[in-house]
Amino acid sequence: MARDLGGAVFALETRFYGESQPVGDLNVESLRLLNTDQILADVADFVLHLRRTVIRNPFAHALVAGTGLGGGLATWFRIRYPHLADAAWSSSGYLRAVYDFQEFSSGWAETAIVAGSQECYNRIFIAFHVAQNLFEAGFGEVLYNKLNLCTPVAADDRIEVAYFFSVLMTSIELYTLRNGDVEEFRTVCNDITGGSFATSLDAFAAWFNTRFVENDGCIIVSFDQFVESLRETSASAEISMAGERQFLYQQCTEYGWFFTTDSDLQPFGERVQMELYYEMCRRVFGEWVTPELMFRSTERTNERFGGNTPNVMQVHFTNGAFDPWRYTSIVSDLNPYAQADVIPGELAGADLGAISEENDSEELIEVKRRLKELFESYLFPFNPR
Repeated sequence: MARDLGGAVFALETRFYGESQPVGDLNVESLRLLNTDQILADVADFVLHLRRTVIRNPFAHALVAGTGLGGGLATWFRIRYPHLADAAWSSSGYLRAVYDFQEFSSGWAETAIVAGSQECYNRIFIAFHVAQNLFEAGFGEVLYNKLNLCTPVAADDRIEVAYFFSVLMTSIELYTLRNGDVEEFRTVCNDITGGSFATSLDAFAAWFNTRFVENDGCIIVSFDQFVESLRETSASAEISMAGERQFLYQQCTEYGWFFTTDSDLQPFGERVQMELYYEMCRRVFGEWVTPELMFRSTERTNERFGGNTPNVMQVHFTNGAFDPWRYTSIVSDLNPYAQADVIPGELAGADLGAISEENDSEELIEVKRRLKELFESYLFPFNPR
């Protein structure tokens, strides 16, 4: 698209992630500089720098684009700095802050049934509920053995049990979503339903161990160890380079997006609740983090940027119909100049690549063509290319 419109593509790394370390460490005082307003100001400086010293045209048109949180930031940049961005493209963008993001797991379940099978959903449902019952009956050591855990889970510790189930839940959710390919759901579901397993728990355990246990190793499900790793403030630490401490800070102070089992329309039981994430935020960042602060932070973000009904124009929103993150996004037109497409049969970011007549569905090709036409009209209303 950039080539067809006579443009160039530039990327900006978000502050505190990767090599972009404005302070040099990730302690709480430093992370107070990690917030949406400051990120958008960085983008503004970047656009001005490109116009002045790279493009050498102070009137060069700018289209800001991103996927996931980047899609939300692109939209918010258009809201805050309309004089610096002629248009924005939010591909599977996260726009609505959500304290208790229970829709993620229910949305994942919808896709698992449609792209996988009802039998797959049923097996996962039974496996997780049997696991819950084993804890309640005092037979947690069965899970310790079946799932190759490094240490037993303390059944009388609500947070430890909740963390254990969150590890199992997110392992299959994020694994199926990792490549943006719906075929991952079919592959995982075939693994879980295709073998001659005695029980649904055995089927899930076999899949889990095959994917996550290497070289006769074991799985760490200690909440204390996890918290300790997130307390690392060195910007060069492995967990920091992966962005986990930074993103958790943003979740605790602005966005939420904590995956829970509070919806009845998901297969993962009932143990993963907001109590787990409050305890995580408090222990990682300090006693100043409270449930009220976390909840009000998400409300404040939506009040400031409009949630999924922002007052914005010359933005286009795209989402995959199978992407559970769509519940934080915009899936219907806001106005004639802020339209939305939901692409059937797709996960996140399907529209980002070039048109492939061989691999793209007719609906996806149509969306990609529409994107080019819309952005051409937004960027060059009086001089179409």
